[in-house]
Amino acid sequence: MSLVIEEVEDIQSFVGLSQTSKPLQIEAERHLYRSLTGGDGTKRYKCLSSIKKCPRRAKYVRVYHDHSVAHKQHRSMWKLIEKTLPLMVNLKDLAFRYIIGGGPHTVIFPRKYAPRLEKFTWSVNASSDYYEERNGRPFVAQALKFLEGQTQLKYLHWQPSPYAEPNPKPSTLTLVPHLDTLIGDIETIQTYLPGRDSITTLQLFTGLGTRSFGRHFLGETFDRLSTQLKRLKYLSIQPLSERFWVGYDEFYHYGILRHIAPYLHSLETLRIPSLTELEIVSCSMKKCFSNLTSLS
Repeated sequence: MSLVIEEVEDIQSFVGLSQTSKPLQIEAERHLYRSLTGGDGTKRYKCLSSIKKCPRRAKYVRVYHDHSVAHKQHRSMWKLIEKTLPLMVNLKDLAFRYIIGGGPHTVIFPRKYAPRLEKFTWSVNASSDYYEERNGRPFVAQALKFLEGQTQLKYLHWQPSPYAEPNPKPSTLTLVPHLDTLIGDIETIQTYLPGRDSITTLQLFTGLGTRSFGRHFLGETFDRLSTQLKRLKYLSIQPLSERFWVGYDEFYHYGILRHIAPYLHSLETLRIPSLTELEIVSCSMKKCFSNLTSLS
């Protein structure tokens, strides 16, 4: 049976198989519902509705990313998410980047829902400042509460808007203790990197849409992170949005690199798209990268 499933390449064929026999239906659904990442809100609504009708399907979901295009149904998508997300007990990868149609009382993370995630992405950045002031902070509060229960998390992408979480509270080391990958702006790095020696992959976002935009990076900031910086194997520094890529980024990223280069003893891969390879290895910084195997 698994050989039959492996030969299927398109979704419609999976749907057809699921209607032929009970064993094939279960095996086809296992593949159909494994990864829910499409951006079409209307298709997602139908998919979640089918899970609501047959809760067995929820246990097959391993990856869930929120939709990026509004759905056409009149009923609330978020009410449906509130009912079906807790059924996804085997979820490993959860991402929220768009809170479309979410009002002040929207429940994003149902109470007592605590799957054993390995990856979590919160990168919700609305275009409206008013929307973020009104709704963003309650959403971030929900996400932080949810994060407290994620003790197996290895990958955290945390990038709330400057309006939703302008001044994050310090993080205790009991929160997400097994992280190996951290992605976000300088506030995220200062909050979650200290004391976490398990982190070897770091991606730093700068520029418009990030917190601390326009502030100078002080050497003391990186001095406090020196122990963790020495353990990094992968480092990326880039603007949050390449649509707003300006010459300022080159100067800014060069300044950051000069501050942290002396600590990058274990670094193997360095990615800074705004700088040329020559700029990166100039000013006697090349000796800091003795283990570097990839540069871009």
